[in-house]
Amino acid sequence: MKRKGKVRRYISNLLMPGICFSLLEAGTYSGGGYTVTIEWHNGEASYRGCNAKNQCIEIVEPSWHHAGAYTWENKGYCYCMTPVGKRGDYRLRVMNEKGQTLLRVLLHPVN
Repeated sequence: MKRKGKVRRYISNLLMPGICFSLLEAGTYSGGGYTVTIEWHNGEASYRGCNAKNQCIEIVEPSWHHAGAYTWENKGYCYCMTPVGKRGDYRLRVMNEKGQTLLRVLLHPVN
């Protein structure tokens, strides 16, 4: 439980005060050899992320969201999607339980 508080503070610091972000839209985002698909079920955003080797992880509901940024947690790892700019791009950041960034990649909507 203590870890979630640390992650929430960390994510909150990523957001710029005074900037209004929209909700994460359902769809597929791709970039840097990674593909993330977001689907909405019962008011919650599910996450499915795959690397270039088609190794995937699926997480049914986010553990935290605020101002368009979403965080999903699984086995001590955090998968964070934070909006970037106004074109619908997102930054995917994967962190371990110590808050160390393991992956940081810009994702673009796939049409």
